[in-house]
Amino acid sequence: MAEVIRRSHFGFVDHEGDLVAGTRHFERHVRPDGTLALRASTGDGPERRDATLELGRARLQRGAVRLDVPADREVDALGHAVARGEGVVETLANDERGLEQTWTLDAKPPGTGPLAVRIPTSGAKHVVTNARGVHFGGPSGTLGFVYGHATVVDARGTRTAVAVRHERGELAFDVPGAVLDGAAYPVVVDPVIGAEVAVDAGAPGDEIPTATSPAVAWNGSQFLVVWEDSRIGGAGPGIYGARLSASEALLDVGGFPIATSSTVTYSAPAVASNGSNYLVTWRATTNSTAHQQVQARGVSGTGGLLESTPITVSTSSATTPVSDPLVTSVEAWSGYAVAWNRRWALITLSGTLLRTGGSGDTGTGTPYTAISTSTGNGHSLFWLARVDNRNVVLEFYRQDGVLEGTTIGNAGGSSGDKYTPSMTCGGYGCLVTYVEDTGFQPDPTTRVVRCGITGGGVSSYNTLTPTPGPYANTAITRMGNRWYVAFEANATTTPEPR
Repeated sequence: MAEVIRRSHFGFVDHEGDLVAGTRHFERHVRPDGTLALRASTGDGPERRDATLELGRARLQRGAVRLDVPADREVDALGHAVARGEGVVETLANDERGLEQTWTLDAKPPGTGPLAVRIPTSGAKHVVTNARGVHFGGPSGTLGFVYGHATVVDARGTRTAVAVRHERGELAFDVPGAVLDGAAYPVVVDPVIGAEVAVDAGAPGDEIPTATSPAVAWNGSQFLVVWEDSRIGGAGPGIYGARLSASEALLDVGGFPIATSSTVTYSAPAVASNGSNYLVTWRATTNSTAHQQVQARGVSGTGGLLESTPITVSTSSATTPVSDPLVTSVEAWSGYAVAWNRRWALITLSGTLLRTGGSGDTGTGTPYTAISTSTGNGHSLFWLARVDNRNVVLEFYRQDGVLEGTTIGNAGGSSGDKYTPSMTCGGYGCLVTYVEDTGFQPDPTTRVVRCGITGGGVSSYNTLTPTPGPYANTAITRMGNRWYVAFEANATTTPEPR
């Protein structure tokens, strides 16, 4: 999943005619005429300061023979922006280091002497050229840019360093003719472009933590992966998604936005599928007021958004925090159940908020940590798990919102502190896992109990993990007649009592 998010996070996507990649603090735009426009920024809102650097189409020439790099580009399966010319392919690829601009020569270029590469520049002014590369500075208080020196790598792995300079308004470097004549082809030439804090103190790339908090759902033929992503266009993280085939092929190179805003931070995404489409939920925080909501949006099996704007599932007062939302598909009803804090909501497949319930955003006890449904059989519609006063509590709700009952109590007779219950239910019963610290064992351990689909028949607990631990953060899922439990082993901190 991490590689799916990484490729989607760094890949170019089509946005209003440009190919766009990067984060809100270092944007890359490839325009239809082939110009590469870079924007680096510091701060947010009124304090935001921008610097821009534009790089025109590269000119490559050996002697009297010119290698043409066309303006037209395509996005390949890795999310790279590629221009295919005769005798040369130019590729723009994002990674942790920054933006890599490469030229691939499949055969020795015609002509004699060195291969001259010239790239017009405008916008940010040239400041200095040193061992790191050619530095450009923005207005006072803004980030600058560095265009790194080039490396020539041939098919044998032979590497040749080539210095880049700035002269007469252009980036310029020359690949020696002897290197070209003696190389094994194909040959790749690859400088790296990045943003920096100050000259000689750079941060050229985008850190992986800008794509975090993944969640995934399976619709029977493909996966939808969703995550928080701090890329272009938002004051804080947005929610992005990408589909993955059953054979693990990435179907949405670069991913697609599900919720983005310049005034709202989106976090804690969750996703469920009804066997065809998906529902994605998240927490939305207005940056100016800290007001929090639970929002949701449908995604089709083809990757399209089913609603023109997100569904507002719940609002809260500016002082009431919203816990991480939970979502499940309700098979017996053809809809979805969403839970947060001590509240829940039912949403139809058409995106209509049908009803809400629960004890309120500020109710006693800790928030729900798990939600599940079953295959029906005339029993409860959905189930919610939480911890309350050392007890694992399982609540059973009908479609009309009536609470049918609660169960488990002290979970099979055990009386220790309990944390992070997780559950999944089948046609006739539920399995619930949780972490427990009795005070008599050296470390918290993982337990499991079974209960009937209507809340009866609670079993004695079974211990799933050996000592020593510690263990934390359990999760459970069901596949056919098997149940799979995951947990964090050798946890470095005690889990929160939730």
